[in-house]
Amino acid sequence: MSSQVLEKPNIAKEEIQTPTSSDVLLSDFQIEHRHCLDNGTTIDDFRFEVTNRSEKLNYSGQFFNPKDYNPEQPPVVYTTPWLTELRGFNTLVGKELAKNGLKAISLSPEHPKIGDALNHFLNMALNKEKILERDATSYSALLEYLNDQKIDDTSTVILFGYSRGSMVGIALNSLAQINRRKIIYNEFIDLCLKDSVKSMHLSLGELAINLSQEAINGLIEVRKLPIEDKRHLLNTISTDPGSIIEHISTGIGLFRGETGSFLNNIPDNMTGTVTFFNSSMFNQKDRWEEGLNRFPNIHILNQDGYHLSGVNPQIIQDGIARIALFQKQFSNGIDPIEATNNLYK
Repeated sequence: MSSQVLEKPNIAKEEIQTPTSSDVLLSDFQIEHRHCLDNGTTIDDFRFEVTNRSEKLNYSGQFFNPKDYNPEQPPVVYTTPWLTELRGFNTLVGKELAKNGLKAISLSPEHPKIGDALNHFLNMALNKEKILERDATSYSALLEYLNDQKIDDTSTVILFGYSRGSMVGIALNSLAQINRRKIIYNEFIDLCLKDSVKSMHLSLGELAINLSQEAINGLIEVRKLPIEDKRHLLNTISTDPGSIIEHISTGIGLFRGETGSFLNNIPDNMTGTVTFFNSSMFNQKDRWEEGLNRFPNIHILNQDGYHLSGVNPQIIQDGIARIALFQKQFSNGIDPIEATNNLYK
C-alpha cells in the first residue's frame, strides 16, 4: 500500500467543551465468565454500568489475552462498528489480535432496555446530545477503573476501530489529555462523515440513491467472503430491540457530523494510520484528509473498495499486522512517533 505523510499547516485551535471520565460514575463492573480457545487465547466477557448525567448506561466488553501474556504491554482498545455487537465478526477481530500476540479490550456500544433507548432517542432528537462523546466518556471511565483497580494498565493504549469504531476513536483521542491517558497509536478503517450529511447538499432523492447504492455495493463485497465469514458477519448484527433503537440514535449523531468537531481537542502529535476506501460514498475522504492535515504522523492509505470492504479479513489482518509491528518497536523502547513512521520506510 502507498502511504502519504501530510503537511502541517497553521490552523487556529477552537476550544470545545468535553466531559471527562471523572464526570461519570462507574457503578457496576462484573466479569461474567471465562473460557479458553484452542490456541491458548483467554477471553473474559464482562459488563459494566456507568451513570452519566443522571442516566444509567450499560455496556459490555471482552478481554482477549494472548498465549504469551505480557501484563506490561499496552492493550489494544477495539471499538465496534455501527449496528453490531461483540459477537461474531467483532469476536473474530479480538481473536486475531490475540493470535498476533496483542492483548485487547473490545468494547460494545450501549445496549439499553427499550424504555431507556427511547429516552436516549428523544435526547438525541430534541437536545442534540453527542452520542459518540457520551460513549467515549463512558469508555474512558472504564479504562480509568481498570487502571485504578489494577485489573489492567490502561494508562497507555492503542486504538483500533472500523466505521463507527474509528469515529469513537477520534472522540477518545479528544479526551486523552484531560484523562491523562497516552494513546500511542491509532489504526482506523474508513472514518466516515467528518461533517453532516446536510453539508453534502444532497436532495432526499440523491441521499436515498446513494444510501441504496452503498448498500448494494456492500452486499456485493460481502458475497465475496467465505461462507464462514458471512456467518460471523450476520451473527454480529444487533437484534435486541433496545440496541436497535440505540443504533438509530447513534446513526442520527453520525449523520449530523459529530465526529469532526473532536479534532479541535486532539494534540498535533497524534500518530497512526487511517485507511479510506475510494468508492465509499459517505466517508468524506477529502474532508478528513484536510482535517487530518495538521497531524504529520498520521498516514493516509487509499484502497479500492466500498465501506463494507472493511469486513474483508485481509484488511483487518493488514491493520493488525501494523499494530503488532508498532507494538514490537515500542516494546523495544522506540518513541511512538518514530515507531509509526518506521512502518512506512
